[in-house]
Amino acid sequence: MRTHAGYRPPDKCLLFDSKWSSFLKPTDGPLIDETFYGPEIGLNSEELNAIGVIGDVKIGCSLMASHLYLHSKSSTIVRIYRCLNKNDWKPENKATKRIWIPKAVDNGEWVSPEQRVNHDMGDLFGSRLHVLKNYHDRVAILFLLCYGCQKHALT
Repeated sequence: MRTHAGYRPPDKCLLFDSKWSSFLKPTDGPLIDETFYGPEIGLNSEELNAIGVIGDVKIGCSLMASHLYLHSKSSTIVRIYRCLNKNDWKPENKATKRIWIPKAVDNGEWVSPEQRVNHDMGDLFGSRLHVLKNYHDRVAILFLLCYGCQKHALT
């Protein structure tokens, strides 16, 4: 099926509807391209679900998370993080996860756990490590720590 992330098998596609639109834009992930199929594609949700297309937001969060690292635009990444957080998504495995550190309005970099800390009260490590509190609010940090399996915290 044609998605905004290229052609994908049905079980790697998400059907965009009002549940997704409160969090994401249709171009934020492997969401079915309605401009290609037409707006009526949503009327076929039962048939699409029967062939494996994911319509449920909670189920689709894992697919969105797996697609996250393909992005390099801060606004898109923040929308995906918010979607994952609002749907109480947790990583299936405890593998090391990179976290997005914004550098400009729509630019940034992915960093590993070894490159970041939650906070640095004495401002001792800011020149060598990414201090999450300098880039994200408290709610986002709590989610990112769980998502990234963060174990580093300097107080």
